[in-house]
Amino acid sequence: MVGAQRRHFNETYQIQSRLAAAIDNVPAEIAMFDATGRLLQGNTRYLAEFGTKEDQPQAGLMFEDLMRQFTSKQKPVLPDGRPVSFLADFWARPETRQEFEIRLEDGRWLHVVRAVMPDRGFILVGVDISERKTRERELIRTAPLLRTTLDAMQEGVIVFDKDRGAVAWNERFLKCLELGSRLPQAYHSFAAFCAALGRRGDFDRHGGAAAMAEHVAAVEQGDMHSADAKSKRRSG
Repeated sequence: MVGAQRRHFNETYQIQSRLAAAIDNVPAEIAMFDATGRLLQGNTRYLAEFGTKEDQPQAGLMFEDLMRQFTSKQKPVLPDGRPVSFLADFWARPETRQEFEIRLEDGRWLHVVRAVMPDRGFILVGVDISERKTRERELIRTAPLLRTTLDAMQEGVIVFDKDRGAVAWNERFLKCLELGSRLPQAYHSFAAFCAALGRRGDFDRHGGAAAMAEHVAAVEQGDMHSADAKSKRRSG
């Protein structure tokens, strides 16, 4: 009996250790709290971000104290510039999933999610989205020039960003593909765009579905030269 209990304890300990190691290696701030707001477990990123010291124990820290430290340190604001009321907002709706973006005093942006667990405890996740915000600002800044350039071109053109999402196109492109006045949602990623063209039969003369899949794979892997060469061989 004692041996079985010891094995069960060892197995449980190993599972918890692996889970803790996995959480600590996730590129996000993650913390779990019980229903009273007491910290059960937090990864290194979370403890560093939310103002605790390395020599402080994880378990037992209160959500209110962590948020006060974080607010004092980073003075987070919402996208419209309003201060973040973590405590008021979180405790006003304790059983509701919440999700929002905040800007920190050091210029970084975090996407924060609070997910409620069955025992009314909750998980708090913070993901650094600063790079995405920078791209968005750059896109907004260059959009008018890009739009003017595209509309002046004789060819139909669509532009995808490095994540293969459609960011701009001209009217001639929409007319060439007979898409009407707006780009359908189904065309907003490169893979989905090619799939939509495949369903229309646009690849039938160039190798069909297999050619489409090969082209998408080459582009997704960054091998534009290979994709272009294969396309020319088939069309030739």
